[in-house]
Amino acid sequence: MKFNILFSFLLLFFTICLSREKLDDYFLEKAINNLYNYKFEESLNYLDSCINNNSLHPAPYFLKIANNWLYTQTTKGYEASYDMIYSEVYSTIPIYDNLIKTNPDLAEYYLFLGSSYGLMARVGLAKKKMVKCFQVWL
Repeated sequence: MKFNILFSFLLLFFTICLSREKLDDYFLEKAINNLYNYKFEESLNYLDSCINNNSLHPAPYFLKIANNWLYTQTTKGYEASYDMIYSEVYSTIPIYDNLIKTNPDLAEYYLFLGSSYGLMARVGLAKKKMVKCFQVWL
């Protein structure tokens, strides 16, 4: 009897954990699909849902930068999109820093943090502002 209760509890626990991961995957898949199809508002809604469901997942923060960059680029032009990348990355870096402090052994956090810095460096290269590229890491 105790074994059945323990087994049922463990089964329920793992089902809840796996369903949460599947929900994250579902939200990310929908967000990326909408981003690919230039449905930026819908993509942003799915990314926010993913963050609300699991704030420790590193991908949605980076994808929000890409989503807002493409939206700004299509509605306001390249120069405005470059400025948007800087502001979005500057607001995202503290999030990744906090995630790294929470779990320093998870390499994905470092990957997305470095990719965020890389976006700023690419914008600096596109604007031919070489000094700005080096200021990213200072």
